[in-house]
Amino acid sequence: MMSERRPFFGDEKSPRLESLPKLTSEQIRALEMIQKIAGEVCALITLEAGDIFFINNRAMLHARSSYADNSDDPKSKRHAIRIVLRDADGFAWPIPKALEAFYQNMFGGTRPEDEIWKVDAFLWGTGAQHG
Repeated sequence: MMSERRPFFGDEKSPRLESLPKLTSEQIRALEMIQKIAGEVCALITLEAGDIFFINNRAMLHARSSYADNSDDPKSKRHAIRIVLRDADGFAWPIPKALEAFYQNMFGGTRPEDEIWKVDAFLWGTGAQHG
């Protein structure tokens, strides 16, 4: 299992943000231990055509292998949609402070009963609306 190390360590394509404090040796060892343990207890899930898979990013450490479309046939291409759901009934964990602005941008000013789900209305990662 390989966790996403770039936010912590950076690499050539994604340098580490200069505004972040330098990791201590204890923090580096902790991240390495998390990766080691995750590799020991991970479960491999193989998806096939037509499968759908939901995961709660706030509840489960997860990874995925790389994927490449091997066909020029549009029907054989991977179709992935990232969705963000909220729990209107109050069963979810509290939103971490670091994510409050993101959730406010996604859900602020709407009541769950008034929402209309527009899958293509939000370009993931850009904050831009379209459609």
